[in-house]
Amino acid sequence: MLRQGKRYSHDLKDRLGALTDQLDEYYFQLKEQADEAVDSADRERFTSEYRDYFGKARALAALSFAGGQDGFEAATEAIYEAGASVADGTLFLTL
Repeated sequence: MLRQGKRYSHDLKDRLGALTDQLDEYYFQLKEQADEAVDSADRERFTSEYRDYFGKARALAALSFAGGQDGFEAATEAIYEAGASVADGTLFLTL
């Protein structure tokens, strides 16, 4: 769709935004559980999970921004979110 120069419909943009919000909420819940965990194994498990969901939410946000109406804003926001979705942002910047 984007390669063809088409923009997202408002419905698709809304659905992507809602899914991003759900993933963000879940990531915040897992982060809170990691912060409150007493057992180090639980803390590591919750930390791993929240980082995974954080990356998924950022990748989805990048996809959502990529379909924006303003090409420059869409590109810069998508790049920012995509960079935040990977564990090592320096690797992303070398692409």
